[in-house]
Amino acid sequence: MNKYLKMVLPGLCLLCSLSASNAQNVANDGGFEAGNLNSYWAPSGNVAIDSNNAQHYDGSYSAIFNSDGGGATGSLSQTMTLPSTDAPYWLYFHYGAFGSGKGQALRYVVSSNGTTLATGVISASPSFLLYGQLFHSSSASVTVSFYDASSSASAAGGVLDAVSVVPMPAFNLPGKYSGTETRTISFSNTDVTQKETRRISARISAFGEILMVEQPGDTYAVHAIFNDGGVRILVPNGAGYVSTALINGSSISYTYNHTIGALENGRPVTLSNSYSLRRVGN
Repeated sequence: MNKYLKMVLPGLCLLCSLSASNAQNVANDGGFEAGNLNSYWAPSGNVAIDSNNAQHYDGSYSAIFNSDGGGATGSLSQTMTLPSTDAPYWLYFHYGAFGSGKGQALRYVVSSNGTTLATGVISASPSFLLYGQLFHSSSASVTVSFYDASSSASAAGGVLDAVSVVPMPAFNLPGKYSGTETRTISFSNTDVTQKETRRISARISAFGEILMVEQPGDTYAVHAIFNDGGVRILVPNGAGYVSTALINGSSISYTYNHTIGALENGRPVTLSNSYSLRRVGN
């Protein structure tokens, strides 16, 4: 199975070999190891427990949507209690397509007392990928829901596994930062590149959220850096990717790459963003 991490950002794609946080998981039976969907989850429509060993990210069970091709009507939800509302939280889950047809998709919603905190729709990969969503809640009661958003009834076999909700850890280097961003566009199997470097300023919060203007014309971009070196690249809707950061004293550097398009012959066009930041104040 493909144990890589893919975070959701409209129109972009990145794979990275970092794992989710090891913090305490607030979700109950996120791996569906109870062997049924009724112990902690509230199932509805065409969703069932899956015991096919080839269709699990971990453990012996997973949840499968539209396993029989009868219709994309399935949903799962669970209401949980956050131990604290002081820190932001990450929702992580694995999703992949293992059935027939094409167009498997999943919509996730994080809500609290009827208010949507975060939501998104992802298209399934032919193997498990890890997706993530950052959210904030002023209430300790949070509901996480998943809905089959496949394009047709024939898009069978979207599989969900390893759901977790974990607090975002504190960051030990908050303050004001200054540095550079280098953006490089390259074309596969050619020596053609375009590179530009510009000065940037940023502010990192106590939870590692990095606020910066990413490029001229953007409103802002938010990155999130962890003490373990994981970087979640975010946008205003809260979705993002993962990269690896090098922390050396009060200096931070990291790079993430993603495909932004393709040439007529199918060769990918890649954008690389490299950041070098130095702490300059509180």
